[in-house]
Amino acid sequence: MTRIVIADDHPIFRRGLRDMIEEMPGDHAVVGEAEDGAALLQQVRVLRPDVAVVDLAMPRVDGFQFMERLGSAGGGGVAVIVLSMYADEAYLDRALALGARGYVLKDDASDDLSRCLAAVVAGETYISPRIGRARPSAPMPESGDDDGIDRLTPVQRSVLRHLSQHKTSKEIADELGLSYRTVQNHRARIADALGLRGRNTLLAYAVRNRARLR
Repeated sequence: MTRIVIADDHPIFRRGLRDMIEEMPGDHAVVGEAEDGAALLQQVRVLRPDVAVVDLAMPRVDGFQFMERLGSAGGGGVAVIVLSMYADEAYLDRALALGARGYVLKDDASDDLSRCLAAVVAGETYISPRIGRARPSAPMPESGDDDGIDRLTPVQRSVLRHLSQHKTSKEIADELGLSYRTVQNHRARIADALGLRGRNTLLAYAVRNRARLR
């Protein structure tokens, strides 16, 4: 059974979201709900869920702050799905940089959330098609000594190391003294070298292999 907690500051929306999830195909159960990120962090500590479905715009502790604090709250193993009204890719990029595994638009939740949950439980990343990335990313391959990471150039390893720390391409460019476009090109070449498809898979791979990049 997939144990799920949800957070949104509108109780009527939370009630509808709970009902929607519990009626979806698959073995899902909503084990907790909260009106903001602070309350959800406490539930993560106590309930140890598998997935957190989180709104971005919440009082006290918003969705971004929740993701920033999740690791220190003992929730490093919790897969975060953002359920938001914001279709702006800047919000998407920040959510992914903070480790979100899914990003679903509220207006599309009835169609997309079930697919997103299935993808996330399978170890994939899912993004609402209307944001411009219609296909969920491929499953992340298992790490290993022969997966290509040791054949990356020093600069590529440095880019991947910074990516594993959830830094954006702009932040990596500033730290390494490179242009934004150069960092983007390095990311594409790294993904090709590792046999990965999609930027989101590269981010997940970098985080998973952080220890090998020191």
